[in-house]
Amino acid sequence: MKSVNICASFFPPERGGRKLALIPEAWGHYMPHLRVEGHEELLGVRFLAGPREATEFSKDYEFGIEFMYSGVDYSRLIPGTEFEVLEGLKVVAKGMVLSD
Repeated sequence: MKSVNICASFFPPERGGRKLALIPEAWGHYMPHLRVEGHEELLGVRFLAGPREATEFSKDYEFGIEFMYSGVDYSRLIPGTEFEVLEGLKVVAKGMVLSD
């Protein structure tokens, strides 16, 4: 599976975000969707790597993500592309692709 590096900032609960920050133990198990700004298609991804400590809300962090599905067009996820991170229909973060 292809992977890319991203930068993302998670929203606090009072802004409609996650109730808990992401923790290193989640890497490999956190599987949200990304939605490229201006498009409706949801792109399933898996977070493979990230900070060694628990993240804090509203701060930028770098993550390594993997594209999960072979039949999905991930071609919009190129460096500089901005996206939203969704858990179900809930937008919990915003981010940008750093490198492929």
